[in-house]
Amino acid sequence: MKKITFIIGVTIATAVIFSSCKKEEQSIEKAVLDVENNITGTNTLTTSYETMSFDGQVAPEDVTDGKITIKVTSNADPTGFEMQVSTTAGDYVDGKTRYLYERFTGLVNAANHTDADAKRIKVAFAGDVIKIVVGDNIIEKTINFDGAESLKYQFWSSSSSATIFLYGYSYDGSETKQIEVWTTRDDQHVPLTGVWNDPSQYQGLPAFNDFSFSFTYNDGWSYPADKLIGVYPEGDTLFVSYGGKTYQTVYNANTNNSLTEL
Repeated sequence: MKKITFIIGVTIATAVIFSSCKKEEQSIEKAVLDVENNITGTNTLTTSYETMSFDGQVAPEDVTDGKITIKVTSNADPTGFEMQVSTTAGDYVDGKTRYLYERFTGLVNAANHTDADAKRIKVAFAGDVIKIVVGDNIIEKTINFDGAESLKYQFWSSSSSATIFLYGYSYDGSETKQIEVWTTRDDQHVPLTGVWNDPSQYQGLPAFNDFSFSFTYNDGWSYPADKLIGVYPEGDTLFVSYGGKTYQTVYNANTNNSLTEL
């Protein structure tokens, strides 16, 4: 009899403990949405860093068949396009309540044309604002676009060479683009003329157009005729002059590095 009483007591105690540990579940009360430049982490897209990322959470009842609708518009294209984004279930505990949500992530690109398949939205040359709306106006956020020309640097370690890309809203190849480069080792300014990257050579149009300037590094002095730029191999700074501004970067920096204005 005592054994049965003990078992009953343990069972009741376990039930009480389980009941006290069990959390009340409910959907999140407020949707969440974060947008930013995918590379720089800022709230501005440029012609060289045109991709924005979005990351959000909505209540489970706002999702249909594991998907949520994202509408993308801009001042240049107020109609824009919609896309279906898959969601994943998640939760977090706050006090005695377990809050349930569906998370979604994705990418959108600023461009000089709209292409829903490539997730590109047309933005205005003079600058623009891209709007992201989730579901039936559940939550929305905006991100800015700066249409000014911008520079991107890429170092090719296998050949000790580099390419500087000059991005603009829409080049047609008739332009002449020139830069000057030099280093700490040799401050002789080496002029380089850009090569237009004809967008028709690609399977699909790029977001924006660009010119490229390629050159090779040399452990010694610079030789402008051969596009050789003298550097200290153990470490040096590359300086770039364009449009009345001077930029710099570590010469052997990781690829897709942005140039810092002095």
